[in-house]
Amino acid sequence: PLPNSVPAEEAALAEPLSCCLNGQKAARLAPGETVVIFGAGPMGLLHVALAAACGAAQIIVRDPVAERLQKALELGATGTEVRGLVDVVITATPVKSVAEEALVLLKPFGRLCLFAGLPKDDSVLRLDGNLIHYKNLTVTGTTGGCAVDYRAALNLIASRRVDVRPIISHVFPVTKVAEAYDVALSGKCLKVVMTC
Repeated sequence: PLPNSVPAEEAALAEPLSCCLNGQKAARLAPGETVVIFGAGPMGLLHVALAAACGAAQIIVRDPVAERLQKALELGATGTEVRGLVDVVITATPVKSVAEEALVLLKPFGRLCLFAGLPKDDSVLRLDGNLIHYKNLTVTGTTGGCAVDYRAALNLIASRRVDVRPIISHVFPVTKVAEAYDVALSGKCLKVVMTC
């Protein structure tokens, strides 16, 4: 059940946040660790807010769009430049080269989460097997979340441990669905939410 304290437009982000929970569990991101998140779109920003809430010591975000990097810093990112090796890399962008180069950033026993899918016609990666082998790296991919993740995400939103409000850029009534889709497809927004 939806807690009374959670508006419907915020509750709509419980599902995407549950996907981020699943990804960070798979990457075994622990308090005090350093994470690099590639991509500061809505999903990358949810990863930032979640990593901050869960106690990551350093949260580095990489994205070519300055406004999105600023939003990431507002949500808890600690920087935008990678300095030294890191514990976890999360790819929240469908850019193949990012996934291929991420292994270089990892410390021994580091973890790479391939969170974003890749284009269907160009999804084969070239990963350096020796880096994975000699650095004892773990490479995983995730999609979606389970009911446990969904409930946890809703609790994080209700408690404001993860504030999803800054990620909602537009709210439209369901009667303006065409306008909502136009805004969403423009690429000049974060999360677009429709309400009844």
